[in-house]
Amino acid sequence: MTSYFNATVVVVQTKTVRVQVAVETEAEAIEQARAVAQLKEPGFSARDVKLEFVGESTLEVGTRVVHTIFGGGEIEALTPVGGDNAFRVTVRFDTGDTKTIHGTKHYLRPEDLT
Repeated sequence: MTSYFNATVVVVQTKTVRVQVAVETEAEAIEQARAVAQLKEPGFSARDVKLEFVGESTLEVGTRVVHTIFGGGEIEALTPVGGDNAFRVTVRFDTGDTKTIHGTKHYLRPEDLT
């Protein structure tokens, strides 16, 4: 006698999604990268995460900073660019202006260090 079954099958689609995460450890980076990729592509299964270290910074999104010319503000985005721990930082200043600043070492300081 032939048996019949209803089946639900999970099909894994293949697509590479590039995401950037800022965390303390590689394990956290893998976990967060999977979560962000899943949000970006909900129809795909997140697996096989490969990490590339791009830099580190004491600054992070949400940090209050002071710019030598524009004054106080809050970091909205922090993006590594190239090598040598170079970053592009987007800051919403207290004046309401949003500016993207390259080479933050000499121009931005965390507010609590000023």
